[in-house]
Amino acid sequence: MSVYEIRVQGRLDQHWTTWFAGLTLTYEGADTVLTGVLADEAALHGVLTKIAGLNLHLLSVIAVEPGVTASAALATPDPSAGIGHEPSPPDALPSPPLADMPVPEPKRKSRPPSKRPQKRSSS
Repeated sequence: MSVYEIRVQGRLDQHWTTWFAGLTLTYEGADTVLTGVLADEAALHGVLTKIAGLNLHLLSVIAVEPGVTASAALATPDPSAGIGHEPSPPDALPSPPLADMPVPEPKRKSRPPSKRPQKRSSS
């Protein structure tokens, strides 16, 4: 089970809470945020299908730890996850200059003989 925060454009009325069973509807600006525990990816897919059925514009889907909002999770990235950090350069040798690289010859395709009957010239 995972906690998800699903953000859609526009404001859904609170009566949609029953249709999105188990999810809480809150608002941030002009967006609606659906938050709650979903059993598995199939349950998440079901919610996303409902959102698509309403022709809502999906802005984001974020799996968050219980008790942590997605905005807080994004503001303080976990260094062990590698989020928000530039990857370290590999310890490989530099690549050779392009001028030293051989250029492959283009392959030419041969056309099969035409199977159309040829026109007879009338003389």
